[in-house]
Amino acid sequence: MAIYLARIAAHLARIAARRTSVISAAPVASASVIVVAACALALAACGAPRPGHSGAVTSTSAGAGSGTASASPGRLVTVPVSAPAPAHRRTIMAGARRTVTLTARDNGATVLLSTGQAVRVSLAGDGIISWHRPAVPAAKSGVLRRVSASGGYPGRRPARATFRAVRPGTALISSITDARCLHASPPCEIAQRLWQVTVIVTS
Repeated sequence: MAIYLARIAAHLARIAARRTSVISAAPVASASVIVVAACALALAACGAPRPGHSGAVTSTSAGAGSGTASASPGRLVTVPVSAPAPAHRRTIMAGARRTVTLTARDNGATVLLSTGQAVRVSLAGDGIISWHRPAVPAAKSGVLRRVSASGGYPGRRPARATFRAVRPGTALISSITDARCLHASPPCEIAQRLWQVTVIVTS
């Protein structure tokens, strides 16, 4: 393309030189043709590829409308998932009440009792899942004594138990869910839940 435009420019220049002596306005015409020739040469120079450049246009960013898109290999980014906020550990004071009643919603609570007061626990199951009867470790039975219990696993009735504060100290009341399929062969893979409250007894 550049060679072709250069040849046209040279040809126009020769024609202008021949007509200089014939036309009275030759200087102006000659100058105009020379300007046209110069423009043609300039276009040829601009359109010619630079040394070392192939002239092909290559896109350097992904998503371009034309050209060859190049992108670095993708990286696997792991976004840590934030842990859920811990459940609010509320404190339940018996006050003037003789008995405090607890349910599954009170999991993690702290109960304040005086000697002689009692805690009644009632944990209802869900579907095939039942709770074991709430209990206190034997080592703490001197602080909090279980005086009654009913229902619970392996039955479907709510697991209930009543505890009486005997002397000052701290004790844990706990229970866990269970299901018959967990004891089958092979066992099912349902998750078990732990329920636990802290009881502080004062004189």
